Amino acid sequence: MSKFLALSALAAVVSAGCLPEPSSHGVTFPPIPAHGCPAKALACTNPTRDNSTSLDGCCVPNQGLYVYSQNWTMGYCQNPNNTCAETTLRALPKNQFTLHGLWADYCDGSYETSPLGCDPARRDDNAKATVDKLAPKSLRQEMEKVWLAADGDYNWFWSHEWNKHGTCVSTLNPKCFTKPSPSQDLLAFFRASLNLRPRFNLYKIFAAHGVVPSTTHAYNFTDFQAALKAETGFEGAFQCTNNANGTAFLSEVWTYLIARPGLKFDGHAPVKPFSSCKISKPIYYLPQKH
Repeated sequence: MSKFLALSALAAVVSAGCLPEPSSHGVTFPPIPAHGCPAKALACTNPTRDNSTSLDGCCVPNQGLYVYSQNWTMGYCQNPNNTCAETTLRALPKNQFTLHGLWADYCDGSYETSPLGCDPARRDDNAKATVDKLAPKSLRQEMEKVWLAADGDYNWFWSHEWNKHGTCVSTLNPKCFTKPSPSQDLLAFFRASLNLRPRFNLYKIFAAHGVVPSTTHAYNFTDFQAALKAETGFEGAFQCTNNANGTAFLSEVWTYLIARPGLKFDGHAPVKPFSSCKISKPIYYLPQKH
């Protein structure tokens, strides 16, 4: 295409009200609206419960705060009430937390509680089949490596994360895309969630401060919190499970984000954080199986 034709095509798209659709690792993202969406737009600029931003929902999400949840499955599986597949434990990536999800919150820290999510019409109860059929190979392989279901039921897990949480991201509404294609909203949600992992490499964050997995040494809550704040600038929330003897094991870490245009996120201080790990109780951070 000539330079003139390329510029003409770009002008036509912009005049229609949006910039060209970006992509990430072969997955199409919704375009940033060309009008009324400043480059430095930030969600929650007008924080109210039901109208969380004065910006259009295709510019930044109406639910503009996010919890980015990552699992440490070895800890989760110490609770005798949790179902864990041996195949999952053996498949855990070396020295990495795995992904639980990216959860949309309102600006006051509240969230939708319905398991049906925010748009039941866009439910997909066969998310694994959708990923297998439509996702680029790189996305499918990355999900199979780091978005692991402890009990081995990947379809239920991925479907749940999309149905309950992904449908609450207003910038992924089909109306925000210029060229509709099947399940592009679901694929963009999964891709955007995975894109955050390098920024929040919890294993490296903790190891940089001497917090490494051990079967014999327990850590304090403040050890994890101090490491996270030192490396990211913000505190987080920490979830623990207990075994039959009441011993606490790190199972999950939540970091907090605020949305920007283009499915991008900045770190943010926690809003109404919840930690099941106790400040006064030792916490074990167990090595993985390999």
